[in-house]
This record gives sequence, C-alpha cells and structure tokens, in this order.
Amino acid sequence: MADEIDRFLEAYGPDIRDLTNQVRALIASVSPDADENLKLGWKVIWYGFGPKMPDQFAVVMPTRNHVGLGFAYGSDLPDPKGKLEGSGKRMRHVKLRTAADVADPAIAALVRAQVALLRAERAAPKSRKTAAVRPKSPKKKAAVRPTARKKVAARRKVRKATSR
Repeated sequence: MADEIDRFLEAYGPDIRDLTNQVRALIASVSPDADENLKLGWKVIWYGFGPKMPDQFAVVMPTRNHVGLGFAYGSDLPDPKGKLEGSGKRMRHVKLRTAADVADPAIAALVRAQVALLRAERAAPKSRKTAAVRPKSPKKKAAVRPTARKKVAARRKVRKATSR
C-alpha cells in the first residue's frame, strides 16, 4: 500500500508530499494498528480499523496549498485550541500548511481523541432489537384503553372522592 500512496503523492509538489508523509507518520505513531487505505477516486488516504465507512476515523487530503486532516467524528471531539473547521453533522477537518502545524500538540491530541472515541464506540456492546430476539406471539385483540382525557377525568373523580 505504501508504494501506491507514494505513486499517488508524486502528483503533488515536494512540500505537500513531505507534509503528507509527516501527517501519515503522526497517525501511525498514535495508532500503529490502523489500516491505511488509498481512495484514488476521492484523492484521499483513509485510516481506520476495518473496511467499512463507519470503521474509519481519519482522512488525509493533500491539495495544492495544504494537507487536510479530516476527522470522521470531529463534531464529537474536544477542541480547546479551536483547530477544527467545518459545520457538517459529524465531519471536521484541520488545514495543515507547515511542518509546525503538523507538530502542534493540539493536532496529535485530536488524533488521539478520535482514535479513542472510535475504539470506545467499537468496544461498546451493540444494542439488539428485542423484536428479533423474542418469538412472535399469536395476535391478540388490542385492549381498549381510555383516552388521556378520560384518564384525567377518572383521576379527578378519585381525588374528589378521597378528599371528602
């Protein structure tokens, strides 16, 4: 996969290639067991713990002027330094223009928080639909229940009777 990514990065200038490799190294240092996948059609490098989209936690997006580092669940991340950009439902990103941007401890903290969030989500037990677990019972006639108005009236009647 590394060779494919290196070939992909040849389309960019040397400064963007170097910056992209620094971001890749940062992600590898935070999560060495993460999968690195090149999505040629999107011109991005995905990072995650499985082949499906919900298993992804970050994306590296090289452009002509900067390298974008996107977080799949960025809206849920703590961002005390205000580095995250974007206003979508979930996704947030940072634009990295220099090596100093990549080396900023706040960026590593965001990557660590994103990895921890995804790991915690994956470790949590999945809720199961109870209908799938219980066998279907034979159809019964629905019990006739009084409407809310009738219930309130019945409660008032009981209160009146007990207050006398």
